[in-house]
Amino acid sequence: MKMNTKPVLIIIVTAAAVVAGCNRNDQPPTSDQTIQQQANTAEDSAAKTRDEFLASMDKQMTELDAKIDKLAAKSADATGDAKVRADQAMADLKSQRDALRKQYDKLKLSSQDAWENTKAAFQSAWNSLEKDYDDTAAKLSSN
Repeated sequence: MKMNTKPVLIIIVTAAAVVAGCNRNDQPPTSDQTIQQQANTAEDSAAKTRDEFLASMDKQMTELDAKIDKLAAKSADATGDAKVRADQAMADLKSQRDALRKQYDKLKLSSQDAWENTKAAFQSAWNSLEKDYDDTAAKLSSN
């Protein structure tokens, strides 16, 4: 018996093509795919860091608001010139706090590209408010 090899070869080649096609998804990513995956990972990491920073600042701003309110309650008992100075100092602090809130709102809405610059401006305003709070608290407690 003579076997026709042509049909057998066709079946083998077809099977090989099917197997190769099935394994196509198992190939390692190209360099473009790897770069895109790394970029996505970096964006996810930046977003997580951004969210963590904003959550931390939310908490710190709430705490500072409470400290300012407590200081305002203490200064409410002042009289005469001390009351005038305390009222002015508290008005200045509250105005600065309102400006910081606006800066914070800008920060929350900033694009990824503007994030670092906006964050730096916010942190500068935050540091200034903290220092002014400490100075005001020291002045009011000495009166």
